[in-house]
Amino acid sequence: MAVKANLLYAAASDAGKRRKNNEDRYYVDPDRGIYAVIDGVGGHAAGETAAGVAVDVIRERLERQTGTPEERIREAITLANNEIFRLSRTRPEWTGMACVLTVALIEDEIATIGHVGDSRLYLIRPGEIQKVTHDHSPVGEREDRGEIGE
Repeated sequence: MAVKANLLYAAASDAGKRRKNNEDRYYVDPDRGIYAVIDGVGGHAAGETAAGVAVDVIRERLERQTGTPEERIREAITLANNEIFRLSRTRPEWTGMACVLTVALIEDEIATIGHVGDSRLYLIRPGEIQKVTHDHSPVGEREDRGEIGE
């Protein structure tokens, strides 16, 4: 499973001016071809905890290079979801905690994408920006139907 990608990448996160805590997380491991953005669901219980759990679980699963990229991403997201749900039942203040995420796994010059929610993935090339994922949200559905633009 060779990682052969000549990519430029950057990662940064800022809580902004309205919130005191930052619920965004990211993980980048170019040597293994792993790129992930996880966003705790703002305004909900423990979004930052959900995002942190998702990063840890996804990283751990994708670093273990068993199975196809599709199987690994599907399993990583499922494991993260299950752990977040399990933890949400252990403390009342964590009830309903959640996150959205987008992960790319690049192997042998092929990108495999996993996506849940509204953290978008764009492909940026000189003179072109192409949306790759579609939001799992009412607004995203309206965009896909052409009722509204981005």
